Amino acid sequence: MTPHFYNPLTNYLLHSQSVQNIDELLKIAHHILDEYNLTTIKVVTENDEFTITKPTITFDKIQLFNADNMEVMKQYPDKYFDIAIVDPEYGININNNIGRRKGCKHSGHKKVKWDSKPPEQIYFDELKRVSKNQIIWGANYMIDKIKKPSMGWIFWDKKNGDSDFSDGE
Repeated sequence: MTPHFYNPLTNYLLHSQSVQNIDELLKIAHHILDEYNLTTIKVVTENDEFTITKPTITFDKIQLFNADNMEVMKQYPDKYFDIAIVDPEYGININNNIGRRKGCKHSGHKKVKWDSKPPEQIYFDELKRVSKNQIIWGANYMIDKIKKPSMGWIFWDKKNGDSDFSDGE
């Protein structure tokens, strides 16, 4: 396979090189991202076209991305990661309820819409494709999207006492 690496803003060809596998392609892509100080790069092969995103933060072998998860996951082959730890939107409209109790006046906080629905099924399918194991915070809100039920759950006891917030997840 001979991928061609382009600057996604200018569509300028930066590099072409024959590679044997996806790991080699990713290594070259990340080298080009560093060399040209880019955050994304467009890769075109004989059969596909996709974007590779540079991790926002890297600690040893841990990479954190501030990007669209669906775009980042497309970059990686099946079971590439040992574990994925994610905290997707729960779809419980928390912004409409946060900090309020029945009968209390509005807190004055600006409303934003960030938790109106859980991710689509394709998100969970892609997450399971790229990772061998998953920790999904708030999975109890989207159990219908997890096709293979887990035999092990992590429970977070929030010790909320008398508050209106959830006692655990």
